[in-house]
Parts: sequence; C-alpha cells; structure tokens
Amino acid sequence: MKREVQVLIKQAVDQGWVVEKTKNNHYKWISPLGGLIFSSSTPSDHRALQNLKRDLRVNGFITIVKKERRKR
Repeated sequence: MKREVQVLIKQAVDQGWVVEKTKNNHYKWISPLGGLIFSSSTPSDHRALQNLKRDLRVNGFITIVKKERRKR
C-alpha cells in the first residue's frame, strides 16, 4: 500500500499540491485551493487508502488511472 501512496503523492504534486512529511511520519497534503489533509505514510487499515482518495477528491484532486499494457 505504501507504493500506492507514493503514486498519489507524485500525481498530487503534478497537480499543484504541496505534500510534506511531518515529524511523526505522516503526510500533510495542502491543496492548491487551500484544503488541508493529514494521512499516514504507511496506512494499515484496509479502507485507509480509499478514505485518503475520497478526502483528496473532495479537495480538488483528480485521480489518474493508467491502463497496464498486455504482455504477449
């Protein structure tokens, strides 16, 4: 799940968000619109990633989904 958080961070930065790591090993997400979200850097709850995506989306984040290429 940590890799998925890293992908979200890269997408957020590309969209103008500021993502900072706090001293307690959490992430502070600041949207271009001024919204503020805190999340764990290693979410352990099975719903944590979905909840983070929801919170980001509410604050203007656009999730980018890439299709995987088929191997022949």
